[in-house]
Amino acid sequence: MENIEVLRSKLVERIFSTTNVNFLQAVENLFLSVQPEEDAKYILSKSQKEMILVAEEILNMGELFPTRS
Repeated sequence: MENIEVLRSKLVERIFSTTNVNFLQAVENLFLSVQPEEDAKYILSKSQKEMILVAEEILNMGELFPTRS
């Protein structure tokens, strides 16, 4: 089975590239038909976790809008 990140990327790419309204409506209906569990947890990729840690560091330093050197 494909890596979940690869699969997500492929799906997002196809969704953004299509102009087929019926396809997009079917995807929307699919998402609406799936009821999320109340205790569902988010699984973050390594890069997403790193981005959150960097953002926390920036906030802890008191910078709301970091400047680049």
